[in-house]
Amino acid sequence: MKRSLTMKISSNLKFGFAFPALAMMILWAIPSWAKMNILTSFPQDAAIVKAIAGDKADVKSLAIASQDPHAIQLKPNLAVMLNRADLLIVNGQDMELAWL
Repeated sequence: MKRSLTMKISSNLKFGFAFPALAMMILWAIPSWAKMNILTSFPQDAAIVKAIAGDKADVKSLAIASQDPHAIQLKPNLAVMLNRADLLIVNGQDMELAWL
């Protein structure tokens, strides 16, 4: 008897917390008409992302094609670009660890 009462209270509490959270997510899920700012670490990645995103996103690369990927210097303008980015896509081979 005691266990079933505890389980009932527990399930009511879960529903009591889950429902307001779900309602808030639905109410705040407003569609966005602004383009996403996507930042990639290398221009090759930027080309792939541009092909996928099309006109739905502004895609920029932190490095330029002529730079050595191991010796990129972080400059103030790159820090501003990182701060304004909605999404950062990295190479995945830990080449960016020295400068990100």
